[in-house]
Amino acid sequence: MAIEQRNYDPAIMYGAQKNITVDLGDVLDSNENEILEFDAVASAVNYLRVANAATADRVILSVQGTADRGLEIHNDQSEEMLILVPVATALNELTVTNSATGNPVLLSNNGEDDIGFEFRAKNSEEILKLEATAAAITFVSIKSQTTGVNPEISAEGEADLGITFMNDQSEEMLVLDAVASGIPYLQISNAATGSPPVISSEGEADLGIRFDNDQGEELMLLASVATAVNEVTITNAATGANPTIDATGEADTGITFRNGESEEILILDANATAVNEITIDNAATGAAPTITATGDDTNINLDLDGKGTGNVNLGLLSTGGGIRYKRSVLASAGNTTMTSAMSGSVMLLDGATTDFTLPAIGAGDIGMEFWFVATIIATDQTITAGAGDLLTGSIEVVDTAADTDVFVPDVSDDLIITLNGTTTGGKTVGSWCHLVAISATLWWVEGIFLTATETQATPFS
Repeated sequence: MAIEQRNYDPAIMYGAQKNITVDLGDVLDSNENEILEFDAVASAVNYLRVANAATADRVILSVQGTADRGLEIHNDQSEEMLILVPVATALNELTVTNSATGNPVLLSNNGEDDIGFEFRAKNSEEILKLEATAAAITFVSIKSQTTGVNPEISAEGEADLGITFMNDQSEEMLVLDAVASGIPYLQISNAATGSPPVISSEGEADLGIRFDNDQGEELMLLASVATAVNEVTITNAATGANPTIDATGEADTGITFRNGESEEILILDANATAVNEITIDNAATGAAPTITATGDDTNINLDLDGKGTGNVNLGLLSTGGGIRYKRSVLASAGNTTMTSAMSGSVMLLDGATTDFTLPAIGAGDIGMEFWFVATIIATDQTITAGAGDLLTGSIEVVDTAADTDVFVPDVSDDLIITLNGTTTGGKTVGSWCHLVAISATLWWVEGIFLTATETQATPFS
């Protein structure tokens, strides 16, 4: 049966009666526009009750009929917009309080003391929980902003209090502390594809970041320099490769290590297009760590230089330890052309009719040296200076009668040392000589050659 539409005069409808039962259809205004519509459901037992109230009390809108039934608010498509669900014997409820100009609307939890809020998903899984503390005066405030300005999350209530983040065991994960009159602050910025996020010190110009322990003691200080363009980059590495610490910014910039008085301790300088470097290796028990020249070149010297006229001193340490010089010992492997990278080596004269050619003395090669030791009875072995270089110094030749003669090269044209034990030089095992580059064109030589006969002859030619 269709529900009859009627117009009612409230003064006539209620009068002095307390409870009135009226068969209502639509409530219309004077132009017959719907103001309120009452729909009926077959066999309904639940209904909405509106109770007026005395002065200072609130009007009550309640669901009646079956116990603990809530209220649903739908749109014109019968889709839920708001569901208010009751709980049996409930004590706690939500109160919305309006406010005067300049003050925010208040959403509060009433009923028991110090009860907060929970926001849950459809499956009753907690999304957000707002808990209350007895006698609390500090709180978190979230503030929106105008275009181009970040929203704010702030600690409010007391001055200079920060925010603490905890895990589900009430253990601190992150504490953001506040300082009175603080101006510098930390900023975290995300980045576009291919760029790293940025953690920066903001507020005052050219301030860095300090890391402290729980006693307020400095662990690390990242200091800033005005108009800086150079920095340190730390890069991780794949399996089997070393992480790297790079000086980045300008090309060919190194790294300087200083003490607490800003005095240099170590400077690692860079060279343009460098391909060679130093590698320091640790060692297992019983073995010595090593400092090695490494890089793309096949043969690489390792230079230790003093400043000005200063020397590199290798000597005993105060603890009684010492520095030992270990030479490379190289077999001849046939005719051998020496290089400056082989300086300091001991060459074994261990092959018949073998020739050794010394490297030409370059601008940075003065001071390089070689040792030669005969390990077989010499047969036509020669040591030849490089192109344009000559010999000076002397060699002692000792025969089987223990007679000794000293031979000196002609510095104007001698450049070959020969060992054959007859017409020239030594022959017996144990003969040796030592050559040092003393100028851009001159090798100084010393040595003792042993012959197998009483024949003595100059080894120089």
